[in-house]
Amino acid sequence: MHYKCKHEFQLEISFLISACCYLSRLVGMVCRSDHLMKFIIFFRIKHYQILNARTVFGKRLQYSFLF
Repeated sequence: MHYKCKHEFQLEISFLISACCYLSRLVGMVCRSDHLMKFIIFFRIKHYQILNARTVFGKRLQYSFLF
């Protein structure tokens, strides 16, 4: 029961990050500011790390981006 809840929470986080990524890219297209583009690149790298952790290493590393 607890595990299922935790897993759903992880899915929520990854969905929110995907949404933030998409919004960041939209804003980046509008603004074209150097600082923002750096932020978007950083964010996409983090997002990739999370997905990679999920597929390759499993549950334990998924929280590494939070801390």
